Amino acid sequence: MKKLLLSAACVAAVMCSCTSEEENVTAVASGDKLSFSTYVDMNSRALDKSSFAVNDVLCINAFQYSGSTVGQQFTNNFMQNEALTKTSTGWTYVNSKFWPMNATDRISFVASYPNIAPSISEGICSFDFSVNANAASQQDFMWSTITDAHRNDRNGTHQNGVLENPATSPLNDVVLHFRHALSKVVFSAKAATYYNGATITITDIEVNNLYGAGTYSLTSALGKGSWVMAGEQNCGYTPLSGGTTTAIDTYTRTFGTSLLMVPQVLNTADENPSTVTIKYTVNYSNPSKVVNEEKTFNLATAALKDGNTWEQDKVYNYIFNITLDMITFDAVVDNWSETVNSEISVM
Repeated sequence: MKKLLLSAACVAAVMCSCTSEEENVTAVASGDKLSFSTYVDMNSRALDKSSFAVNDVLCINAFQYSGSTVGQQFTNNFMQNEALTKTSTGWTYVNSKFWPMNATDRISFVASYPNIAPSISEGICSFDFSVNANAASQQDFMWSTITDAHRNDRNGTHQNGVLENPATSPLNDVVLHFRHALSKVVFSAKAATYYNGATITITDIEVNNLYGAGTYSLTSALGKGSWVMAGEQNCGYTPLSGGTTTAIDTYTRTFGTSLLMVPQVLNTADENPSTVTIKYTVNYSNPSKVVNEEKTFNLATAALKDGNTWEQDKVYNYIFNITLDMITFDAVVDNWSETVNSEISVM
């Protein structure tokens, strides 16, 4: 975990990046038919929830080949943009598929959430994705792959492009380990100390000058992919608007909605830099008075990769440490400015 303190006027921001998260989907065999169920690892918090919900939909594509699929260009000749829908009793899909009986046949799988159909060219699976402008409606884009699965080893030789150890995997289940393709951005705040007579309320948090869309392409080996941005880096998002929660001294709490953003190089130029703006009020009780404050910071910090990059599958927590500069007084008496003598004659 990396931390960096940014200070300006009365607000400081700390940024730390956390480890990646993963969610698992299991495809289990019922006879030789491919059927699906899901579970979430205890160590993961994908989608900001503990499991898939009813009506969630995955997209499954599969490539069948008479021999190893490794080194072959992936096509969806076996399952083509198949929608896998979560119901109250499990997962269902329309076009049933069965394990090939030929011992040399192999199947590779590419799965995505939400249900985004990839474009496939020369074995490369690419997904177009746009971030929802409404922070509360954003979805977590995830991917998973299995290479060279067959009816006697349904985990295949590779998961997400990484060599799988058969000794640690069950033979009856195809386990899809979903990886996050986005960056998760969280905003938190605290007061630096207790301020008697003043209450700090965080009202708004805004981010500006970001990319909001791109194309994610897996490698030809069905491994971790890379992003190409689309459009201009001029999108803005509002994780908090009209907030009424107070910042408590030394206690860090999250404010607003987490953002699920396309990974990107943040703009650090003087013109239109990628920024975060926090708005807060300082409320006084005697006499009653509300003072509005607003501070803006660059999102790029030394704690990021190269100081300016959000990476896929990572969480970035920006912590605002709000400090008030108390007004204090001293009093001194200046010297008399001038002595004037006036002579009066007394007769």
